[in-house]
Amino acid sequence: MNPTSVAVVLEAAFAVPAFGVRTLVQWRRTGSTGVVPPRRGAIGALAALVVGLELQVRFVEEPYLRRGHGPGYERYAARAGRFLPRTGTRKVPG
Repeated sequence: MNPTSVAVVLEAAFAVPAFGVRTLVQWRRTGSTGVVPPRRGAIGALAALVVGLELQVRFVEEPYLRRGHGPGYERYAARAGRFLPRTGTRKVPG
């Protein structure tokens, strides 16, 4: 079994009991899953989340990776996306 398959199996082994079984137990005991959508302020919270993630990635994580991995990270960042594959790729300094 390759490492990716092992990772997927381990993730499922965690997710099913952590989210599926616990949600089912909650629902059977109370009649509610416990998942409540936001009632107001959802757009402001989403904007704050996006801004916070962008700041963290651009000013903390990427400089750390650049210092730790140098040109290898730059090559990786040029072909992989920042948050989604092939979107927001960085230019390789030349």
